[in-house]
Amino acid sequence: MPAGGAARPDRPSAATGDLGEPATGDLGEPATGDLGEPAELVAPPPVPPVPVPPSSLLAAVKLMYVGAGLSLLGMLFSVATRAQLRDQMEQEDQNLTPEELDRAVDMATGVTVVIGVIAIAFWLWMAQANRRGEAWARIVASVLFGLDVLLTGYNLAQTTGFGVIVNIASIALAGAILWLLYRKDSSAYYAAMSARQGG
Repeated sequence: MPAGGAARPDRPSAATGDLGEPATGDLGEPATGDLGEPAELVAPPPVPPVPVPPSSLLAAVKLMYVGAGLSLLGMLFSVATRAQLRDQMEQEDQNLTPEELDRAVDMATGVTVVIGVIAIAFWLWMAQANRRGEAWARIVASVLFGLDVLLTGYNLAQTTGFGVIVNIASIALAGAILWLLYRKDSSAYYAAMSARQGG
């Protein structure tokens, strides 16, 4: 006992609970449910397998690559026939000077090259997006088919010979691609991929 003071209770050597029993930490006992039983571990839902693209869609993708090749071929043909284009412009308007003819040919060729590059990029983009089963890609492909028909109709009035063959082949190719994209097995693949992606 300390001198001049009251007796102090002995300091406990370990922490105790409300009933004088040693307290346990949060990790001292296994987790229990509402009734004191061990909690059950819930297994995550199984991950569905990745859908496999059907043969019809794969064929459409291959034709899209063919379409990119046709666009490149048509662009190169337009560049290679600059002289014929110049002669045609000269016959249509004989009042043009040589300088004006050159500028007109350069402009027409430049526009053709730009359109050709854009067409090639769209073919490749659509091939990749539809291969992944993107539903929006099929809609975009349908819209591009309509635009391709209008553009081809305009080009048919401006080109002759091999250019006409390329334009007609492009229309036939786009129609075959759309038919393959909207077949039953292709539609099922798009639906499965949309469900897997959450929408």
